[in-house]
Amino acid sequence: MPDQAPATDNQLKLVGWAWLSHGALLLIGAGGLVLMQGMMNYLVRELGYDLPRQARAGLQHMQAVMADLAAFAPYSAALGAVVIPVSMAFLKRRAWARTAVIVLSWLHLALIPLAAWHAFTMPPVLMQFDQAGQPIPGFGLASHVMHGVSLAMMAALLLVMTWMVHRPSMRAQFTSD
Repeated sequence: MPDQAPATDNQLKLVGWAWLSHGALLLIGAGGLVLMQGMMNYLVRELGYDLPRQARAGLQHMQAVMADLAAFAPYSAALGAVVIPVSMAFLKRRAWARTAVIVLSWLHLALIPLAAWHAFTMPPVLMQFDQAGQPIPGFGLASHVMHGVSLAMMAALLLVMTWMVHRPSMRAQFTSD
């Protein structure tokens, strides 16, 4: 597809600020996951023995889900620590930052199948338990739909941003270092 319209300053800012906010959210999310895991461990330890079976099963389920998600916190924090300075340099039109954004875009796109596999094999976040503390079959479908929709939206956004950064008119706006 030929590059018909030149890339505008707004397109460059859109991509740069999208990556900057993504990096900030990665850092905030990593901290939130660690805090939530600590909270769930505290609740199970302090309240778990005193709850009805149904509530105790739900609490233990959330503790397992949070432990699974918190395992990704160090990777999320490291990626956020890389994305933030790269996106700031991208906004300053550094050529190396454009290349780094392209690499990060393709890396993120390559990780989407892994994220999908993980989202659909881990225990669903949204669960309902019966009086005996057993999970009700099929209730986790909402979690899987939510993961599928969010991953599809992320893939679409990454594809559009990658296409924008690859455009020759965008490349022309960057200075060599």
